[in-house]
Amino acid sequence: MLQRIQSIYLLFTCGLLASLFFIPVCETGGGAAAYRDNAGWLALLILSMASALGALLLYRRRIWQIRLCILNCVVLIGFQGWIAYYFFTAEAAFSVTAVFPLIAVILTCRAARRIARDEAMVRNAGRIR
Repeated sequence: MLQRIQSIYLLFTCGLLASLFFIPVCETGGGAAAYRDNAGWLALLILSMASALGALLLYRRRIWQIRLCILNCVVLIGFQGWIAYYFFTAEAAFSVTAVFPLIAVILTCRAARRIARDEAMVRNAGRIR
């Protein structure tokens, strides 16, 4: 399963998203705000973590992997947009973890491209026979 580079990309995505459960997103006047404190952020984080893990585990079904990667990219872009909106409306000092969803989008898109390349290679190999 971890023999392909796209599996490594998806594993790093899962690691980045898992780290968001434990690290605060910003420091406000009342203390640290974490991703798990906001119910909407927590739901998006769990959904994106589940889709990245699902794409990692569906290594034999490449079309489903691509679909889950695209879904994960859309969810993570929305999640990053919500963080950016919170950044501009709240007076808080944000940590580095605020860009983790953006890094996860880049890794997931790279994984989807590599999965599509593998699918094209398998289809072409079947055509040669």
